[in-house]
Amino acid sequence: MTKNGVGLWRILGQIDDTVSNLTINDGTLALYQNNAYTGNTNINGGTLAAYAENAFSPNSDYIIAAAGAMDLNGFSQTIPSVSNAGVINLNGADAGTELTVAGNYTGNNGRLNFNAKLSDDASDSERLIVQGDTSGDTTVTVNNAGGSGAQTIDGIELISVTGASDGEFIQSGRIVAGAYDYTLERGTGVNAANWYLNSSLTPSEPIPDPHPDPGDMVERPEDSSYGANLAAANTLFAASRDTRSVLTTYIDPITGQQQTTSLWMTNTGGHNRSRDDSGQLKTQSNRYVLQLGGAMSASGAATASTASVSA
Repeated sequence: MTKNGVGLWRILGQIDDTVSNLTINDGTLALYQNNAYTGNTNINGGTLAAYAENAFSPNSDYIIAAAGAMDLNGFSQTIPSVSNAGVINLNGADAGTELTVAGNYTGNNGRLNFNAKLSDDASDSERLIVQGDTSGDTTVTVNNAGGSGAQTIDGIELISVTGASDGEFIQSGRIVAGAYDYTLERGTGVNAANWYLNSSLTPSEPIPDPHPDPGDMVERPEDSSYGANLAAANTLFAASRDTRSVLTTYIDPITGQQQTTSLWMTNTGGHNRSRDDSGQLKTQSNRYVLQLGGAMSASGAATASTASVSA
């Protein structure tokens, strides 16, 4: 069976062994039932989309070209093997979708897109489970699905590998939630084959009992800008009436006589720098404010209280 053209094909029934190979060259092929065909699934372009759990045949090897995409749409799938040069989207709204590869996963500079409710080690997350070996390179993007962020200890397991873990999974873009920055890292010790999202600056070696104290969290660089912006907001335009005299006297350089004017000008400047306790964040800023205006009207004696309207 071959899908050409940019349109959408919906396969509402099952694809059985009478189909030798399933090939998608363009458009979207949507599967709504469990399928069991044994030929290869070639996604040369367009998208193979699941609309039921195990809609992808567990008997077919999957080959995703650079222009192709596999979309799980939040439905967990089990497949025997996959070679990924394109995109695999798990796309679960509840961040619990799993793609299980019973055999080997090969990354050919493809991409994996996950959703996760980013918090501590117990966070709900979509997962890639490889029961065979991994090889090649794959970039990984993670979208926060409503998590508020928290400090991790061992990390949030994103990818587990039972066999030889020779593949490299490379973070693409920042992964943030609340005040926390997460990084995709290979595990350590007995978990060295797996990949985790970690918000700790120095991950702790997992010890069952007692559990280790968490290391320093990775702080988002935006945190330092919040404090700097607050300091600037409190000082930049903090002006009082005393800085805007209603009448200013000056000496006329030509006549030498004292004159008065309603024109006023103030200028202030300063330099701030700060560093947080962790040593990760530091800021410095310079500020200068020049204000020029004039009193449009004034009332009251010069030696008494004066009311004025300035601009």
